[in-house]
Amino acid sequence: MWRRRVISTKKRNINLDMIRVIAVFSVLSVHFFLHNGFYEEIVVGKRLFFMGTMRNFFMICVPLFLILTGFLMNKKVVSRKYYSGLKKTYITYVLASIACLVYFSISTQRSFGIIESIKMILNFSAAPYSWYIEMYIGLFLLIPFINILYNGLKSKKQKIGLIITMLSLTVLPSVMNIWGISRKIQGILLPGGSENWVKIIPNYWTTLWPLTYYFIGAYISEYDIKIRKRNNFILLVVSLFLFGVFNYMRSYQNTYEVSDYNYFQGIQPAILAVLLFLFILHLNLDNIPNILKSIITKISELSLGIYLVSFIFDNLIYPKLNARIIEMPKRMEWYIIIVPVVFICSLFLSGILDYISKFVFYCVGRVTSKLKEKREKDK
Repeated sequence: MWRRRVISTKKRNINLDMIRVIAVFSVLSVHFFLHNGFYEEIVVGKRLFFMGTMRNFFMICVPLFLILTGFLMNKKVVSRKYYSGLKKTYITYVLASIACLVYFSISTQRSFGIIESIKMILNFSAAPYSWYIEMYIGLFLLIPFINILYNGLKSKKQKIGLIITMLSLTVLPSVMNIWGISRKIQGILLPGGSENWVKIIPNYWTTLWPLTYYFIGAYISEYDIKIRKRNNFILLVVSLFLFGVFNYMRSYQNTYEVSDYNYFQGIQPAILAVLLFLFILHLNLDNIPNILKSIITKISELSLGIYLVSFIFDNLIYPKLNARIIEMPKRMEWYIIIVPVVFICSLFLSGILDYISKFVFYCVGRVTSKLKEKREKDK
């Protein structure tokens, strides 16, 4: 029997699985705004304020994944077993890429040759959402050495110093370098556009933001940071509202301003992601039904595949939505239908790909065992 043994939910931290589920659902929610024309719409009115605030909240998606990576992997060391852990990620990516290529072939009536397909898989263009895989592979390879740096710091104060340094390099520029000549609209004084911004501090190292989230996750894991649930929730809601107001004012009567402060390396996702991570981490989920725990666990296990293959269903569904609902603001009402549909379809396809990957590993394992037995007999 080649089916992988089901891991008991009792041995897992269901809170971490819940965080991963929220993160992948947030990715699909961010794509809702990417594909529905939101970024071409002029920002004015309550509906655009609400949509902008929604988009801002869902930008916690990748930061949550990275904080979780630091939380779980901060003790990993260099070993053959560690590096073999990358196989599962890469096989998932390859299978998702093949699924996307099949979709492209059917939808465009274009056949992809074997050589072309291999090239597209190797250069991460076969699955259009695979930028995350490129980033994660690099992070995965660095993790044992990053851990030497982090765990080599012996005191809490030193580790706080490391995190402050990383925040200064990657997040602080999103606070300091976004100010410039103001503009006045209908008597309201608003910040100037990006063309008028003045750089105050260096922003050369902002691309290291994945490491910042990794170290935050490692620190939370080691020191079990806690905020009272009520205070945590209030901080989360108030921060989200204030950031929503700020972004609305920045973009008012222009298209929505996407910049460092509200992107992955920005102050807004950093605060929201840490607060949400801590809130979910310390929720008491022990009493939820076992069937629900099993569902959460399974979705968590399939989250990478869900993310990668969701492009197929985004590409199928959003053109139809946009053609049917002409006014972009009215498309907001379809969020509660579209995103769950994309999620369920992606979950189903990811499950099929996971089943295939288990079969591949089973076959490889059988062949390896046979070869090993043959070598033993030849001795």
